[in-house]
Order: sequence, then C-alpha cells, then structure tokens
Amino acid sequence: MSQRPVRKKTPREFYPTDPKAEEKGFGSAKVWGRKQLNSLDVKFAPNAKKRLDLNKVLNVDENQWPPAVKQRIFALLSSRYD
Repeated sequence: MSQRPVRKKTPREFYPTDPKAEEKGFGSAKVWGRKQLNSLDVKFAPNAKKRLDLNKVLNVDENQWPPAVKQRIFALLSSRYD
C-alpha cells in the first residue's frame, strides 16, 4: 500500500480590521420603553390607544354572547378592580 500525499499548508495572513463602535445595549426587553424602541426604528400606530370594539368587528351583539363567555368577562373585570 502506498501512502496518500499530504497537502502542504500555506500560512494564512490576517489583516487588521477597523475598530468597531460600541453597540447600544438596552438590557432586558421587559424594561424597554418608547425611547429604546424608537432607537430600533419601531413605528407606532397613531391610534394605538383606541379600544377595539370586537362587537362591531365580528358583527355580533353583546346580548348574544353565551353565558360562559359573559361569566368569564365579568370575573376578569371584577378581579381587575379588586
């Protein structure tokens, strides 16, 4: 059996790079505010504080909701104000 020829390694050349500017760090996303989101170019909807009326969107009347749904909504709202 003959041996396989081994390829000769050529030395690699490394060139210096430009120093990088320090990147912004915001910490945990839980504590981000509008300032951090603006710096990330997050666009906010102008009417975001308007409440969405699902009765109009789904074309239903609140009186037609099943009792189980009404009960859950009432429990959710009452626990909010306790």
